[in-house]
Formats: sequence, structure tokens, C-alpha cells
Amino acid sequence: MMQTKTIIEHIVKDSGKSRESLMPILQEVIKQKNYISEKDILDIAEGLDLSPAEIYGTATFYSFLDTKKRGMYVIRLCKSIIAVMKGKDEIEKVITKILHIKPGESTQDNMFTFLETNDIGWSDKEPSMLINEDLFIELTPEKTTEIIKAYISGDEKLIDSFQTKSIISDKSCSNSNQSKCGELKGFVKKADMIFNKDCDSLQKLSAAIKIDKDNFISELIESGLRGRGGAGFPTGLKWKFAKSAQSEEKYVICNADEGEPGTFKDRVILQEVPCKVFAGMALCGHIVGAKKGFLYLRGEYIWMANDLKAKLEESNQMFIDLGLDFNIEIRMGSGAYVCGEETALIESMEGKRGEPRNKPPYPASAGFRDKPTVINNVETFIFALEIANIGAQHFKTMGTSDSAGSKLFSISGDTPKPGVYELELGMTLADFVEEFGDGDTKAVQVGGASGFCVPRRKFKDTIIGFEGIPTGGSMMLFNSHRSMYNVLHNYLEFFSEESCGQCTPCRVGCQQLFNGVEAIKSREKSENYLDDLLELSETMKIASKCGLGQSVANSFKSIVREFKEEIVY
Repeated sequence: MMQTKTIIEHIVKDSGKSRESLMPILQEVIKQKNYISEKDILDIAEGLDLSPAEIYGTATFYSFLDTKKRGMYVIRLCKSIIAVMKGKDEIEKVITKILHIKPGESTQDNMFTFLETNDIGWSDKEPSMLINEDLFIELTPEKTTEIIKAYISGDEKLIDSFQTKSIISDKSCSNSNQSKCGELKGFVKKADMIFNKDCDSLQKLSAAIKIDKDNFISELIESGLRGRGGAGFPTGLKWKFAKSAQSEEKYVICNADEGEPGTFKDRVILQEVPCKVFAGMALCGHIVGAKKGFLYLRGEYIWMANDLKAKLEESNQMFIDLGLDFNIEIRMGSGAYVCGEETALIESMEGKRGEPRNKPPYPASAGFRDKPTVINNVETFIFALEIANIGAQHFKTMGTSDSAGSKLFSISGDTPKPGVYELELGMTLADFVEEFGDGDTKAVQVGGASGFCVPRRKFKDTIIGFEGIPTGGSMMLFNSHRSMYNVLHNYLEFFSEESCGQCTPCRVGCQQLFNGVEAIKSREKSENYLDDLLELSETMKIASKCGLGQSVANSFKSIVREFKEEIVY
């Protein structure tokens, strides 16, 4: 085990003595000893010339960092609504029975700490859990028992046999399509741009960088491509603003912090075709004039980090071979849903609490290190690369005039076909449910917890796209056996825990909504109190600083209004 001062010296030597080194240092301390002590904080403060208060503020913000002593093995059991539906409570009972501890507690010998955590990116294969950096999916009580006993006995071979490994191919690109389960009937239009066999990213990037930069930006704008992370900002305009910005120093950031419940498409992309992502980032760097790129990988995906770094080294060499002055490195998140917001992500990369910035200025003019920065979703970079090769008009043959192209959908819940599917935008929710439902679908949550819950009676009139209900990819299906009160309760608990606390409307509002629905359900408050809560959610939508607080009203209002009888009775 490395001493903290040694960790500081090692990271500062590679990354420099700046606040940006703080997150890698804290992450390495956690990896070595599972908690950050008061002495660690003082050592880090001295090593980086920062105040202990700054170190403590950052260390206590992220769920994967902790200043309280933890066990040698930290169990993080996913508690998302899909995990609950698929048997999470039974797994919890097994862990509690074997270790004699409840969530939030540690064993007397300090060998295990048991925590519950929000969505970890495996809604298609729940229940799931992390033990330190080891990933386990599709848990059963029997399988969980064997896993815990293997850790107790120290049987590394048995532990290894249960782990889920990164499946990144040894080739420059994979074409395993492991996540595409089953055949489609034809009710929705399939596409195959992300995982297609034609995935020679070197050849595509080589052809793309020969296009005139201004002409390509015009093509990107003409294509109608909008950000595939959920916000839907026109990609071509974002690249145009960054290219036009006057600065010798610019950056490209790939936002791989997909913390939205029910979303796991970026995980699959990074497992199967990471080279396409890196090539798309390099294309962006070439177009806007950036020499440095970063992939911000969510902390819950630490299990794939080493394999991803190996593939990245190959891509960086590929860029050199093409004569591009562009290099990418990976920065790890540490468990904060709010860092999916682009300015909060930048704050995290700069070694700070992941609190959203005021806008303007926007990242395209003043982002990372206050320099022009393009931040796009994992999927968006691939589509930009594809458009460079097929052209805007071809791309626009898919989807609709308002929602051009296709996108990846993360499908989970009450469905016989969980997984990731690339579908054209603009389909009706009725067609989607006909394809992916179980014959008894009463509601679909479009866009994750921050999206909208659509009831059965509105399926035919609901378009999945920017002219209807846009989605970052999460599609959670619920049948008539599910309690929509339980669904809403799970979402509100999620928002309450994930609010960064920076602004009052979100910090207080999430708690009030959570406590309010509980009070109504227990008859402590009358159903008329729902009107007050709905008004509060509207205030949050207007007054919250970032998308987290602003989007709480989406699921709250849609579930309360469409399933009021399940909330009240």
C-alpha cells in the first residue's frame, strides 16, 4: 500500500502541481485504503498548496470518495427502480444475513462495508453490484451467497469466475453486438450506424480530415444532428462556436458520465466500438483546432478503465500516424449524477466539487481551464464521424425533419427484449411498445428519471423525438403489476440524494417532494397537498440552476397526473 505522500508525488510528477491533480490523488487514496483520513487531507493540502477545507469539500462531495473509514471490501448494491423490480431486495437480504450488517454499516472486523447506490449502468441485467472495482450482474440469491463467501475465504479464482469483465475486442473495433437481444418484428425502423460491420475508424477518420473544415461544419449543421445525451443542442452549431472562438488553446471532452437511471448505451459503445468514439473526438479536435481531448468516464465504469486505456493508446498512435496533433486521456468520475451536466463535469475535471456553473459563458467560449471547449456525448461523436463519411442528406433519410437520424435506446424493465437497440427517431410510443412491451405495458418512462412517464392511453399520440418527447436513450417499461407510487418514490429518493445542494430550489425542493408523497400515502396529508407539490415542482423547473433540478418536475408531474389514484390510495 502506497503512502499518501508517495501518491501525491507520483501524480504531481505526471500531472503537475495543480488542483486538477486533486481528483486523481483522492481516487488513488481511496483505491489504496478505501477512505480519506484527516492526515491524508492535510498531506494533500500541503502537497498541492491548497487549504484543507478545499480538499475536504471535494472529498465529501462524491459518493465514491469518503472521509469515514470503510471496510477492505466496499459492496455497492444497485437500488434503481429496475433493480428493485428484478429482485434487488432479495439480494440485500442475502448480504445482510451472511455479513450481519444493513446498508450503511460495516462488519466488526472491518472487512466489509455494505452500501446501496443508484443506477450503475446495468438495467438490462439487474440485480447488479460492485465490490470495490469488481462488477457482478444478473445476481441471484445463490450466486450472491457464493460471491460473498468467496471474498470471505479469499478465493480469488472463484471471485474471478463470477466477475463481469470488460469485453473490449483485441481488434481495432468489435462487432460482437452482444447487447442486441432478439429479432424485431418490424413495428419500428432499425438502423445500424453505431455497431455496423463497416467500422474501420482509421479509414473513416483519414477521409474525414481531408474535408474542408468550414464545409464539414456546414454539413454537420445541415444534417440536423443534435446531441444524443438528452439536451439535444445542435452539434454543428456547438462545433462552429468553438471553432470561431479566438484561442490558441482548445479542448474536446467526451461526456461518458451516463448516470441517468435506465441508461446504459454509452457503456455498450465503449465496450464494443471505443475506437469510433476516439476517432470522432479526433475529428472534432481537427475541426475546431483542439490538440487535447478527455474522456470523462463515470466512476461506476471503473471496471472497464484499464482495457479502455489500452485501446486509447492504440488510437492515440493512430492519430500520430495520420499526422494529427491530437491526444486523448481518460479522467475518472467519482459518483455524482450532476456531473452529467457539462459545466459540473468541467468543475470535477478541475478538481472541484461538481457544481454547475452559471451560464453564460458557455463551454464553447469558456470551458475547461476557461478555454473554448466542445463537450459531446459518446454517441454524438460517432454520428459526427459517420456523417463525415455518408453526408448530411443520407443521414436525413432516417428519422423525421425535426428528429433526423437514428439513436441508441437503452431498453429495460418489463420487456422480453432488454438491451441496446439503434432505432430511427420519430416512431410512436405505440409502435415501440408493440415491439418491446410484454403485452401488458401500462406506462413507459421516456428519458430516465428526468424524463416523462407516458400512460397507455397516450401511446398512439406520443412521438419519440424532438417534436414529441426527446430522450437521452433510457426507455423503462412498466406493466400493470407495478406500483407507480413505488416508481415515483424511487425517483424522488434518487433526486434527493443526487442534488448537489448548490441551489435552494433543488436542494430543498427534492426533499419536500419526497417527504410530501410519503405524507400523502400515509394519510398524514390530504390529497389536496398534491396541488402544493405540483406548484413546487413548477417553481423548481423555473428557479433551479441546472438541468437536475429543472427536470424533476417532468417525472413528478406526469406520474402524479396520470396515476393519481396510485399516489393517493
